[in-house]
Amino acid sequence: MRSQDDIDRRRARRGTVSSVLAALVVVGASAALVVAPLDGVSARRPDVARGLTQVDIGSPSSMVVCPEPVRLTQQQSVMVDDTLAEQQVSSSRQVRLGVLGRGGGVAVSGLVPRGGVDDDSGSAQVAGAPSLTAHDVDAPAVRDFPGIADALVAVTSGRGVAQSAEGQWTAASVLTSVDGGDRRGTVGAPCQVASSEQWLVGGSTQLGASSALRVMNPSVTAATVTVTMWGPSGRVGLPGAESLLVPPGEQVEVLLEGVAAQQRRVAVHVAAAGALVTAVIEHSELDGITSLGGDLVVPGASPQQVQVVPGVVVRDRVDDAERASVVRVVAPDFSPVASLAQASEEDAAQVAGDVVGQVRVTLLGPDGHVVLLGATAHDLVAGQVIDVPLTGVPAGEYSVVVDADVPVLAGARVNDQAPDDVGSRFGTPSDFAWVPAAVGTVSAESSVGVPFVSATSAVVLPLGVDATLVATRLPGGSTQAEVVSELDAVPNVYASDESGEGDKQGDSWTEEEQTAREAWVVASEAVADVLVFDEQGGQLTQRTLTLSVGQTNSLNMGEFSGASAVVVVPRDGHDGVVSWSVVTADPEIPGSLSVFAPHVSAADAPFVTVERSVRAGLPTE
Repeated sequence: MRSQDDIDRRRARRGTVSSVLAALVVVGASAALVVAPLDGVSARRPDVARGLTQVDIGSPSSMVVCPEPVRLTQQQSVMVDDTLAEQQVSSSRQVRLGVLGRGGGVAVSGLVPRGGVDDDSGSAQVAGAPSLTAHDVDAPAVRDFPGIADALVAVTSGRGVAQSAEGQWTAASVLTSVDGGDRRGTVGAPCQVASSEQWLVGGSTQLGASSALRVMNPSVTAATVTVTMWGPSGRVGLPGAESLLVPPGEQVEVLLEGVAAQQRRVAVHVAAAGALVTAVIEHSELDGITSLGGDLVVPGASPQQVQVVPGVVVRDRVDDAERASVVRVVAPDFSPVASLAQASEEDAAQVAGDVVGQVRVTLLGPDGHVVLLGATAHDLVAGQVIDVPLTGVPAGEYSVVVDADVPVLAGARVNDQAPDDVGSRFGTPSDFAWVPAAVGTVSAESSVGVPFVSATSAVVLPLGVDATLVATRLPGGSTQAEVVSELDAVPNVYASDESGEGDKQGDSWTEEEQTAREAWVVASEAVADVLVFDEQGGQLTQRTLTLSVGQTNSLNMGEFSGASAVVVVPRDGHDGVVSWSVVTADPEIPGSLSVFAPHVSAADAPFVTVERSVRAGLPTE
């Protein structure tokens, strides 16, 4: 298994960062300037970065990329009722762009379409020029693109993605709603900032599931993309799809079930050279002809020993592990793919994987730490993807903290089911959403990632949905030991099993537990301000978030008429950080579910760090 230092060296050798489109080269000289990674590598590996110099690049600029909304095939555009008669389904697709606060603007354009079948006309569409006309949007503004078929690119000018000090935010969201048939539910995601590396935790290629990896290149140069995938048994080979060439302004799609079938649990790493890209996995599931939902898996935090997944919503308590929402975890391993069939008997155990440590899952709700009965700690095998079911958890909104003995990736799948009267004799449809781990930073003293939102970004609220903001106050420790110690002080609430045994709340608390809980509640303080923006991109109102360490609360965005976007800005002078996301449902599609997590980007810095090197873009070691 590769260590964290191994992963860091891989990043350093790429010589790229998410805020730069290409290396800086001094033409006609024997020396060159190489952009140094800004991901904490230099803080922990002084031998990797030497002679660093900061170069002012003026006003920040970033590329925000929205994937194409879901397009239905002709077969998916109809549904079969109880009498076996076909009925046309209703669908809508939208992209919403928010250029919040004054100053600067964005240039909007589209990527070359993938081709396929248009869901409105049912006619075949071939790849060609995007239908979206390129144009500029000045701040402040909120622009809607209903019925859009293109992947949208917004390049900021004179502003960044998240600049709280200047009161400027740029964000977008994409949502497809389908009221019946194979794709019933909502498929939504926040649009992403282009970067050189993407970690996608979610998806499946088992029978009845489809996972399409889509890589988009908004840059003006071609990107060479390396794809690594892990499944339940470890790293998975991807014949013909481990290296992709993505032309400038275009996108490439790979059906993962076509190259790696029968992988019930999936995690994917995408690394780009030559240009910055974005990547998503379009995941959908069917049980016969009954839709089990779908969603877009978006990138989350890179491997760290502490991860936070905000906005894990439980609609109803579920005791069946097969139907329960889950937390997905994997310790990524870049070792060559091997199989038991090729291994000798003595090597088989090593090929199957050795336990490299344990991972612990902490569920934080309104009343504190919800203890998962018999499912708190799990063994980790290098490269093997595991799901931790959230059985017995009461309905509500939560955040999940994952801490492990080795760097891991994390994400969560949250499920919801339509009412029984919506179902047919073929089954009751359901929906699901994938929640990424919050992007974090790395302490200079430790390889532990500590999630943060001090560089806040916005979430744009799609039209026509019910939206709830879910926020959690996390420990402010900079090491894993400090984070775990503070979480241990959070009062416990015990999830119950099917019979109710193990439930410990209210009257069953001891006097000591009751005293500790009261002290925890009293220790709550105002930790952040919630800024709500209207349909013109101006600030509509402001609310204060008051939380104790380890507490999760929610705010109904329906309270604010005309709310189009939301930003959470942490306050100074308190111990701890805030992690948040927005959970949505389409009121016209009962049981639908999507989660929009704010994207935190390092691309807003007005400078880059460069290093003099005799070989631009080549290893410095």
